[in-house]
Amino acid sequence: MADLSFNYYIGTQMRNSWGDYIRAGSVVSAINRGSKEAMAGTAANLSKCIDRQTRSIVGSVESLERSISMGLQDVSGSVEELGRDFQWGMSQVLSSMGGMQDSLDQLLATARTPAQTAAYEQFEIARDAFRKRLYPECLCALRLAIDGAPGSTPGYKLDWRFYELEGLVRLGSFENADPRTLDTVAAETAFTAAARYATSDFPKDAAKALLSAGWAAYINSKGDSAGLEKAVALTSQALELDEFLAEAHFQRAKGLAALGRIDESLASLGKAIDFGGIYAAKAAGDGDFAAWATEVRPFLETVRTKKAEDAKRLALDILNYARDLARNARVADMPSLAELSRANAYANDPSHTSLVDAADYVAVLAEKDRGAIKEELERLGSEEANRRSAAAWSEELRKAEKRKKMLVPAGAATGAAAGIFMGFAAQGQSGAALGTRALAAVLMGLFFAVLGALVGFLFRLRQK
Repeated sequence: MADLSFNYYIGTQMRNSWGDYIRAGSVVSAINRGSKEAMAGTAANLSKCIDRQTRSIVGSVESLERSISMGLQDVSGSVEELGRDFQWGMSQVLSSMGGMQDSLDQLLATARTPAQTAAYEQFEIARDAFRKRLYPECLCALRLAIDGAPGSTPGYKLDWRFYELEGLVRLGSFENADPRTLDTVAAETAFTAAARYATSDFPKDAAKALLSAGWAAYINSKGDSAGLEKAVALTSQALELDEFLAEAHFQRAKGLAALGRIDESLASLGKAIDFGGIYAAKAAGDGDFAAWATEVRPFLETVRTKKAEDAKRLALDILNYARDLARNARVADMPSLAELSRANAYANDPSHTSLVDAADYVAVLAEKDRGAIKEELERLGSEEANRRSAAAWSEELRKAEKRKKMLVPAGAATGAAAGIFMGFAAQGQSGAALGTRALAAVLMGLFFAVLGALVGFLFRLRQK
């Protein structure tokens, strides 16, 4: 297992150079990054690099694939963060992150001198050459951007992007193992310069440049402790600029493991795992951690227990939140949602959950599930409120219609009663006989009944 490492490492068992490593290719092609096949391939190959006992803690191939997929979904709408499947053989992805994606028009808008304008135009040529994998031509254009051409333009030395792209070409990748351009010492120098020029205005880009410089220093160390110390120091500087750069926490842990400072290494690894469980798997399958298996394995078991407890606490909170929402929204039946099923699973018995799954639930899924549950219950609540409102309006219309229908008979009855009363009263005053008074009352009642019915009918017409 010692020779099998998901990441490049410089331990005594890894005889290949960095150039040999990237020329040999990746466990998953960077070209297909993000495809279902690529994620499955990455998960399967990562799992093969983990011993069986540790794999029972970290998680199955399916867990790894879910975690990698989740990370790619997180960054699918953004080009600011590195995906969870990142390997340094995929370093070309850094060429399209953050400020590196600024268009030529955006760069020219910031130019204040003809020299800057000419430099940005050369940089655009360099980017085009990089895209076409014409790496020597890319470096030539970058030199013209930085140093200019004798007797023509003086160049412009203050834009960090020039050095970042130079560093990426010099570092190489699975797509670029051209021996004419591969130079990790020059890459370290370029990345360090990029960080220096980016720090003030582009701190997150500077952090990624320092992360890259740290990796180049790790390669250049060839296992020498002074070189590894430098690699760790550069990576630590990256975290000072961007503490949320998960890959930097992992890289720092890797460097510290190579130095034998395992307690510090595991502390950094724990911070990386806080961003996603896949970092536990990446460590378990990494050669620099292999020498410390007796320390790493119980550490991962402890982290799994803690993450499972955290997952249960979050799941119970989500279920209570869902019940409160349902009650307030007057939703009678809780909907059948995958998010609720997941919360129930973690709330009931998380003890057998893998580290990767539990860590991902705590880091990402719990909050996403809460949002999805809130959205669905609010939708159902709105539908229920609309249904109740429609039912109430329908009932009001029914009552109003009933009242309208009663206007004619009510008017007739009222008119008849009034007419009979008036007939008896009038005839009583004249001293007429009882039969005569009764007849007069009936006739007057009929007259007023018709009149009352007519009035009721007119009112009914008016209300339609």
